[in-house]
Amino acid sequence: MSAVTSSDQRTKHLMRVMQIAGWEIDYIDLDLTTEHPKVDIKIHNSHGYHILARVDSIGRSTIERFHREKKLGITLRGGPLNPYLEDRFLGRYSFGKRPRTMLRSMTRYLVDNSEHQIALSDMRSAWAGIMSVRVHIDNSVVGKPIGVRDEMRALRLASRNARLDYLPQVSSDVF
Repeated sequence: MSAVTSSDQRTKHLMRVMQIAGWEIDYIDLDLTTEHPKVDIKIHNSHGYHILARVDSIGRSTIERFHREKKLGITLRGGPLNPYLEDRFLGRYSFGKRPRTMLRSMTRYLVDNSEHQIALSDMRSAWAGIMSVRVHIDNSVVGKPIGVRDEMRALRLASRNARLDYLPQVSSDVF
C-alpha cells in the first residue's frame, strides 16, 4: 500500500478544514491499518501553540501541548541581545494503547481551541478521511518550508537592525 500525500483529495480536504479552524499541519505520519499503529503528528497555530500527537514504540498514545514564544535576551556571558525560541510545556494527555481515542480527543481539542468557529463533525470527518489509509505529509509538502534555523536567522537580523536604529546619528558638521 502506498502512502497518501498532500496531492490526494482527502488530505487537501483535511488541510482546508484545518486552515479554516486556524491550525497548520507541520507533519503527519499516520498508519492505523497495521497491527502496530504508527502516529506522529505535529500541528501549530498562529498564536504559537503546538500539538504533538504520537504513538511510541510500545504502543502508548499521547498528546503533548506546547507554547512557543520568540524572545530577545542576553546570553549568559553578557553579550548583546540575541533572539531565541522558548517552548513552554503546557500538558500531556495519555490514552494507553488507543490511538483512535487519542485522535478523537485531538480533534475535539482542535475545535475547542480554533481561531474560527468550526463544527466538531466537520473536523472529525476530515480526519476520518485519512485514518483508513497510510498518510505521510511533511513540512515542505504542506508549504511551510521555513525551518527553525531560518526563523532564528530572521530574528537575529531583526534584532541587529533594531540595535542599529538606536545608534546616535552624528552629523557631518561636527567634524
